[in-house]
Amino acid sequence: MGIFSKLFGDNNKEDAPTDNPSTPSTPADEEQADSISFMLLYKELPMFDKPTLQKSLTDTFRDALDIQMLLADEKTLMINAKLEANELTVACLTFSYPKQILEEILPICHFSEEDKSTFHQSEAHVLVSIKKNDTPIHLLFDTLYRVADCLIQQGNKVIGTVTEAGLTAFPLKSIQGLSGEREALIKEKAIPFWSWMAFTGGFVKYILDDTTIWYVTKGNHQFGLPELAYKGGYTEGNDTLILFKTLFSYMYSYEAKLAPGHTAEIGATNLKFSTLTEYADIFMGKHGTLVVNRV
Repeated sequence: MGIFSKLFGDNNKEDAPTDNPSTPSTPADEEQADSISFMLLYKELPMFDKPTLQKSLTDTFRDALDIQMLLADEKTLMINAKLEANELTVACLTFSYPKQILEEILPICHFSEEDKSTFHQSEAHVLVSIKKNDTPIHLLFDTLYRVADCLIQQGNKVIGTVTEAGLTAFPLKSIQGLSGEREALIKEKAIPFWSWMAFTGGFVKYILDDTTIWYVTKGNHQFGLPELAYKGGYTEGNDTLILFKTLFSYMYSYEAKLAPGHTAEIGATNLKFSTLTEYADIFMGKHGTLVVNRV
């Protein structure tokens, strides 16, 4: 990693080269995880009430939900269910969330140190997971958040969520009350300043020197997309984040295929994509990493 340190967290005019160092040589069965998930962290051991939880889930998902097992009391939470063709698993683990994972994720997250400190106080965490199938990934993530809303309504001391695969976390106040934003994204595909990237993956800043930073995404692979990387200045963080969200929506919502050698126009900004030739051990995603260049 050298001197790097982590701070925070269609105009395809040219064919891509056949030898693409931006794409990792990983077996297909290792590339594609069979489920997506996140953890809901609790400040103390939660107590769940089966009747109210079952009602909340049923009210949320209606006839689409087929609960096959629901164990919920003051010591246990285990749910196996089917949501249409999707297999849902919810399980409570009555011990603290691993410190080593938090130490990797929290320094690159974009919320206060006070809120970050509460994540180290977890006494339990709940896995919320759903198996992938033909359902679009953003709808699966929306389902996970809707299940989490039902768990939060139980009134236990929730700290927030951790998505290890996306190297990101959110305090409770950042994930509550966002059902409207998620619904709008489902209907409209892309909204200024919002994309599914905002809910599911990290935006990491790696310091190169006193004037230069690499900006890199860490969750696009969950959608079968390449990660994005851009080398820029200290003042370009906000613009780069908006650019990455726009490119994410371009690739995912509109199914645009971007590869090294391709170009694109985003408003008045002209872009060209290139292969990742340095720091591949840090920046490389499961589906490759595209370097974004302003031209």
